[in-house]
Amino acid sequence: LPSHNQRPEMVGHKSHFWCIIAGGTLVGKSSSLSVSNLSSHRHLPKAHPRTTSPVFHDQTQLWGNGNENENDDGGNTLQMPVRSEPVVLLSSADENTQKLGIAAIVGGLTAGTFVSGQILNYLEVVLPTSLYDPFYTVLPVILGTLLSAAGVAHFVIEDTFTSFVPPRGTWGGLWQVPAPGAEQLGLTYEQYHSYWTGIAEIGGGILLIMGRFGFIVPSIQIPAALLFLLVAAVTPANTYMFTHDPDVPRIPPLPYPWGHAARGTLQFVLLAVFWKWANMP
Repeated sequence: LPSHNQRPEMVGHKSHFWCIIAGGTLVGKSSSLSVSNLSSHRHLPKAHPRTTSPVFHDQTQLWGNGNENENDDGGNTLQMPVRSEPVVLLSSADENTQKLGIAAIVGGLTAGTFVSGQILNYLEVVLPTSLYDPFYTVLPVILGTLLSAAGVAHFVIEDTFTSFVPPRGTWGGLWQVPAPGAEQLGLTYEQYHSYWTGIAEIGGGILLIMGRFGFIVPSIQIPAALLFLLVAAVTPANTYMFTHDPDVPRIPPLPYPWGHAARGTLQFVLLAVFWKWANMP
């Protein structure tokens, strides 16, 4: 695997071959696909093992070259996203710059959460009650269901979610969160943090729904406060995705940097929503 500052050698000559798509219901001339920049001796890479240094795969293997490839019939294949060059990532900077970058990201998320909270307060004042009431009656059920489903996914597609966990020593040594008892449980560092957050998401989602209907839990306030802390706790995972842009099984690369900016926006909006619910009168 190439290191973060070394990209693999591009294939010098394009080779084309036909893949015959056959099916029991297909008769006559079969369809063909033109594949470029791929030799018969290259294979799709697996997700790289988690290390303290960012590791990147040959982007042409997974996603092509980011351009539209022309078929022999003149058509274009779907344009695939391209991973960012390692040099533009915060992880390629020196340790002090990485630490300053993380401080800036934390500051931005904090400011974004505050602004989002103020917008929610403003909307509650200016909108008719009938329009704003779903914020308290419908949204908790939706978010509770989504969170519970996401928690289950931590175990169903484990390798996807363990890829989000920053390795110890990330960001110039700034990330030193322990995994107490992981060795005794037979878990890796990544599994440990993926599993407990998955369990917390399942429990938090269920509690939020129960609080909405007043079943055992009197209101959504306590579940919302717990979920606010949970979302804050998993924020480093999303930050790691932005600073290192690692390969994640089943998830194509986000457009850089705006795809990650949208993800960060969703993060502080969620924090603002849970904060407002936790402090509702």
